[in-house]
Amino acid sequence: MWFELAIVSMLAYGIQDFLFKLAEVRNLDFRTVLTVYTLTVLLVSIVHYFVFPLPVPFLLPLALFALVQVTFFLAMTVLKLEALDNMPSLAVFPLFALGGGVGAAILTAVFLGAPLTPYRMLGIMISAAALLLLIERKRGRVLPKGLLFAFVGLVCFAISNFFVAAVSPEYMVPSVFIALSSAFAVGPYYLLESKLHKHHGKLEQSSRMGVAIGLVNAFAFFSFIYALSAGPATVVLPIVGMALLVSIILSKLAFDERLTARRTIAITLAIVAIILIRLNI
Repeated sequence: MWFELAIVSMLAYGIQDFLFKLAEVRNLDFRTVLTVYTLTVLLVSIVHYFVFPLPVPFLLPLALFALVQVTFFLAMTVLKLEALDNMPSLAVFPLFALGGGVGAAILTAVFLGAPLTPYRMLGIMISAAALLLLIERKRGRVLPKGLLFAFVGLVCFAISNFFVAAVSPEYMVPSVFIALSSAFAVGPYYLLESKLHKHHGKLEQSSRMGVAIGLVNAFAFFSFIYALSAGPATVVLPIVGMALLVSIILSKLAFDERLTARRTIAITLAIVAIILIRLNI
């Protein structure tokens, strides 16, 4: 069941990325979108806890893990925005997806001793190749500091996901962990967007989009944690990290974006990687 949850999480995160792109296309107020999205995730996790209550014997360690995870995730967000100012988005997004999936899987193998069988190693390498194929340099120039921001940012993303995987099963209560992560993030997100972006778009439309993204994110996050709790991180993380490919497919369907040969090969390689990983389970 954990493998299916990893696939579901990948699909849901891909839908989330697509909704963020849709919000950008519609010129919505990202401060409102992000604030409402984070509050929605917080509310869903609280409701989940009261509907499916579980004991929380180690609240302080769980809170510390959530705080570290959110800290690195927020650092990744800032670095991604800085990288986008110095590099084309077609280069930035695949690099960060690589960090969140393959990079985090490597960290779990090195520091947590997560098993890396030959099939899994091959699957991880193929998934990395799929994401690297998505890097295109058709628009804009790459500045050296953009590469630095991108490299440090993808490392932060890898560490953020690593700390989700590193929570011991006896510590992990998914609804509490997600609630803590959301509570720690909502204020910084609001302040970050207040300083980095101009604010426009109708409040009602931005709020609705925030709720939609929040519901999808909560579904993805819960699926992600449950998959990590039952399955090997060296399988779950690379699969979830390929969510960018789902977003590309949805963008093709919604905006009639051109599906280049590189993207077609990348999608094919991602499917091959998932099949290879599945063969070894």
